Amino acid sequence: GHKSRTISQWKRRGLIGDYEMIYRIYLSTKFCDDCGFQLNTEDYRMRKCMDHCHKSGLFRNIFCHSCNTKNR
Repeated sequence: GHKSRTISQWKRRGLIGDYEMIYRIYLSTKFCDDCGFQLNTEDYRMRKCMDHCHKSGLFRNIFCHSCNTKNR
């Protein structure tokens, strides 16, 4: 289902860690951890993105797409 596809996508993008815990955080997060705006699926800029360190692979935050692309 959705959970296994999401976690597989994260793994392909280099995320490492406790996937179950990260997925629970991902599902429960309603606001961007950077700008504080409400996350939604209608506006591409405000869709939920899982931010992680590209060197270590460790999870950092849940951001909106706008904040995730500016914080790289």
